[in-house]
Amino acid sequence: FTFAKPFKNGQHWYEVHACRYEKCIIGTMCLLRHEDEQAQKALQDKQKFELLMSIANVFVWEYDVGKKVFSANESLCQKLGVPHKTFSIKELKKVLKIERLDDFLKNIHEKPQQDHSVIHITNPYGDMQFIFETSFNSIIDNEGKCILVLGTLHDITEQEILKEGLKSSLETQLKENDKDTELTKEAREKTEEAVQIL
Repeated sequence: FTFAKPFKNGQHWYEVHACRYEKCIIGTMCLLRHEDEQAQKALQDKQKFELLMSIANVFVWEYDVGKKVFSANESLCQKLGVPHKTFSIKELKKVLKIERLDDFLKNIHEKPQQDHSVIHITNPYGDMQFIFETSFNSIIDNEGKCILVLGTLHDITEQEILKEGLKSSLETQLKENDKDTELTKEAREKTEEAVQIL
């Protein structure tokens, strides 16, 4: 049988084996595991954090500079159609097409980074391209070397598609109005300005 014995910061689990031998009982007791309350709380906090991130549709990624591996929260992995696991750079390049990944990695290894940019990622099947806005920051060691990069991603694919459609529509309108020459100079400048902003 097994039993738990509480102690200061958690509990010990023991397994006991016993048998009767003549007029006495002989047994052994073995420590199975030690459950630390702080470790349990840390695990629960991590699980809560992951759950909140997936509910809020927040995509989080990290890059371990020393190990040269990427990982992400479960909701990002699901969106991209990849397993929820840690990927080496080589593995990541096999499953996803990420524009300017090599430039990003080169910059990270040269100096700690804090940045905001737009990236394009194509899923493993090649049938869906996502456009993400990413913000990231480096964690540095005592010597000033980057050891970890943490970032968030925000899916702006739909916004970018709408923006491109609007830009194209305005450019078409501008060309059509050029033909009609009824467009005043001021209206033309405003339309051109809108195209530039987009």
